[in-house]
Amino acid sequence: MKSQFRPATFKERGVAVPFTTPRLAQARVRLDSRDKLEALVPGFAEGRGTYVISWAGLPNVVTMTTHDMMLHEIVEGEGKVGPLDVRLATLKAQETGLAGPEAADAAKREIEMAEYEKLVASFGLIGTAAHRFAGISDLRWNDFVSGESKNKTREILMKVAEPLGKSATEIYDALAAWGEIIAAIGLVGQQHRARGRRLVDGLGSLSEGLRNWAHGDRDEVAPLARIVAESADMTRSIAEDQMAAIDRFPEKMKPILMNWGQVQAEITAKVEQVHWMLDGWEFLQSMWRRAIKARIEEQRAAIAEMYRVLPLVPVEAEPDLPDSLFNLPTDLSSSRFVRLLQDWRTGMLDIELIERLERLKVPD
Repeated sequence: MKSQFRPATFKERGVAVPFTTPRLAQARVRLDSRDKLEALVPGFAEGRGTYVISWAGLPNVVTMTTHDMMLHEIVEGEGKVGPLDVRLATLKAQETGLAGPEAADAAKREIEMAEYEKLVASFGLIGTAAHRFAGISDLRWNDFVSGESKNKTREILMKVAEPLGKSATEIYDALAAWGEIIAAIGLVGQQHRARGRRLVDGLGSLSEGLRNWAHGDRDEVAPLARIVAESADMTRSIAEDQMAAIDRFPEKMKPILMNWGQVQAEITAKVEQVHWMLDGWEFLQSMWRRAIKARIEEQRAAIAEMYRVLPLVPVEAEPDLPDSLFNLPTDLSSSRFVRLLQDWRTGMLDIELIERLERLKVPD
């Protein structure tokens, strides 16, 4: 019987890598005790256990798609395994077109959106500073992004900097850096909903959808849907608390700007916690949005696959949670679970499954 054992830390859990090779779908990468990259492949042998394979040796164990070879090389070349590092590597590989033209276009849009979110966050922080320290509340977007209007932004920053005993350049650099750090999470109340907050919203929709599905399905797979939904709820709750802490930083803007060199690392660490928390969930959300439109047996197989790659909440994030919560239900046999995985992963031609995994890279 397959059981899910929670990792102690996020770094032990590793970061999900959206490979398109079926056997490697949502494999994870992490650093071993010697700071060498290694891959964690869940359900590598008939759905049982997680195999740990050296990252360098992965292509010798599994025949990979051309896209995945490229992604593997980029990750290895970068040598960094944070969620944002792997996401950037993923977009670089995807942008080449090796996962298809639609995936390449989606990657370009994501890269452009990431840059836009940096500007939006910085604009929001500068607007807050202008209002709080200079009594200016009419800063406009065009004043911030237009080359012809940047002089006005500079004038505003000079007024902000004066009571803080800083230069306009120092204030701008601090606020721009702050905005870049929180870009994927954004500021509370801003009109644009940043990617991190959209993912948290999606966790709520995923949980609700899975619970409704499980309520109406009498199959023995229904408990798996509830486990994934419960994990989504826990992840959402923790991520919301983490983001709430980040949202409180602007309330302390004066001491932060006065001591940016010391506070920057603290804000960065808080934001990284959110990225680690949400890692892997974008794939599950996309999978369920597509599965819900398919036949019932495909939905059941998709839920088994979602359970296989479930991003378990590490002990460091929720120490009091029992591991047994994530175990396979006693009335679901191992053989049935394995058959469901085979239905999703090998019940069709490999090329068809590869194309399915490539489509998950394209937002609905």
